[in-house]
Amino acid sequence: MAVPKQSRKELVAAKAQIDPAWDPELSAGQRHLAEHLEEAQRVLKRRSGGRKAVVVTVLGALALGFYGYVFHSVSQEWFFGDREEAAAGADREAKSATS
Repeated sequence: MAVPKQSRKELVAAKAQIDPAWDPELSAGQRHLAEHLEEAQRVLKRRSGGRKAVVVTVLGALALGFYGYVFHSVSQEWFFGDREEAAAGADREAKSATS
C-alpha cells in the first residue's frame, strides 16, 4: 500500500493534533474536549482568511493614497515654482522699466 505524500505543513499539523479515536488513555470527556477544540480551531482559521484580505486591502489603499498624494504635492510644487519664477521675472522687468 502506498503512503500518500503530505506536505511538511500538514505533517506538523497532524502531529500537533490529538486524535481522540486512536488515543486509548483519553476519557470520554477529554475526547469530547479535544474534538471541540479542533473544531474551534478550524472555524477560526476560516474566519481569519477574510480579515486578512480586508487588512491587506486597506493597507494597500493607504499606501497607494500616500503615494498619489506625494506625487500630487510634488507636481504642484513644481507648478507653483514656475509661477514664482515668472512673477519674479515680471517684477524685475517692471523695476527695470521704471528705473
